[in-house]
Amino acid sequence: MHLKYKTAQYVVTGPVTAICRRCSELNEITCAPADAAASGRAA
Repeated sequence: MHLKYKTAQYVVTGPVTAICRRCSELNEITCAPADAAASGRAA
């Protein structure tokens, strides 16, 4: 997952948790590495 905020940029895999700046809702997602996602394997 590619995350951007202002001038900061991050590429992350695994569980990601973030709080929405607009509504304060908690968002969670788990991202597999790009090579595993392309081949259909789970991490």
